[in-house]
Amino acid sequence: TRRSSDLNKARIPRLKKSITGSLDYFKEKLYEYPYENLTYVDFNPGARGMELPRLVIMSLDKSRLRGKWGLPMAAIHETAHQWFYATIATNEAFEPWLDEGFASYVTDPAMKRIFGEAGMIDILGVRGSFTDLSALTVRLAKSLSPLAVASSHFHNDDYFLNVYVRSVAVIKTL
Repeated sequence: TRRSSDLNKARIPRLKKSITGSLDYFKEKLYEYPYENLTYVDFNPGARGMELPRLVIMSLDKSRLRGKWGLPMAAIHETAHQWFYATIATNEAFEPWLDEGFASYVTDPAMKRIFGEAGMIDILGVRGSFTDLSALTVRLAKSLSPLAVASSHFHNDDYFLNVYVRSVAVIKTL
């Protein structure tokens, strides 16, 4: 059997491709990365990833980012926060849907550019991008909280559904 550290090392080439590819993609579609460096740290921040200006913290542990595309998608999403949070600033405590929504929205085209159709999400035979699946999830939701709500006012799964999923569907319709 392979040790966990060996499994994590095997994920590094795809992670590097995700990071360099997304930096190139966002430079082309948005504007040049404004800082001299960007550091990625392998540490479990208690979420899939955490961003700060010039710093991304995420775990290479396979259990945190399931599936073949979990780590690349998370890396691209966290890289997108270097634009949508770090430089195009929003108040993420009071309107988290803005930076998370835009970071999630630009993750799909970056994934497609870097990995092609192979990077599509496949859930029970239904293939689509995160944006496609977000729109479907919103349609199937039994109830929705208001979108523009402070982080501290969400309950249960409402935060993920509104901030990461519904926000993408809203942005896509703009």
